[in-house]
Amino acid sequence: VKVDPDTVFFPSRLRPMLQGYAGALEQHQHGLYLNNCRFGLRGAIEVFSSAAVQALGDGWQHCEEHFRGLCSGDCGWGEDLFADQCLSEVLSVRREYGA
Repeated sequence: VKVDPDTVFFPSRLRPMLQGYAGALEQHQHGLYLNNCRFGLRGAIEVFSSAAVQALGDGWQHCEEHFRGLCSGDCGWGEDLFADQCLSEVLSVRREYGA
């Protein structure tokens, strides 16, 4: 879980919601992350599986090269949009909706 410093976060409210994703974790070898906005992952709170964090740590440079080519330079994205696009479009990490 990544939380911005100015975000109010109650772990006890997140835990019950995450229990519903236990089975999904086993089905996706590259991990998963929770989409928190209908327009894609947005910043204040982000929830990633351990495998998704590992994939991002291992593959962020590949993503940076991939998108630099598509955007003809820096895409100008924040870390939230970069992580969303990198994980889902390049690294094959499952984006779960409904979070």
